[in-house]
Amino acid sequence: MSNQYVIRQEYSLPVDFSAGSERAVDQAALLAKAAGASVELLHVFRVPMLTLPEGEVIATPDFVAKLTDQAQKGLDKYRETSPNRACR
Repeated sequence: MSNQYVIRQEYSLPVDFSAGSERAVDQAALLAKAAGASVELLHVFRVPMLTLPEGEVIATPDFVAKLTDQAQKGLDKYRETSPNRACR
C-alpha cells in the first residue's frame, strides 16, 4: 500500500448568502490559493409552492426567474470579491 496523497484541485462550497457564508468564501479562497486549487460555489433553493384544497399551485415562471436571477447575482458578487478570485 502506498502512502501517496491526492490533492484536489477543485473544492465545492455551499453558500446561503449569510454573513457566515461570506466568511467561508473568503477562507475557502485563501485555502484554495495556498493549495493551487479553485473553489466552485454552490447555492440551492427550493421553489416555494402554495397548496390549495383543489391541488398545488406552483410559482409563476417570472417568480422563478427572479429567484434564479437573485441567486446568480449573489454568486457573482462572491466571485468578484473573493480573495485572489479563486471562486468560480
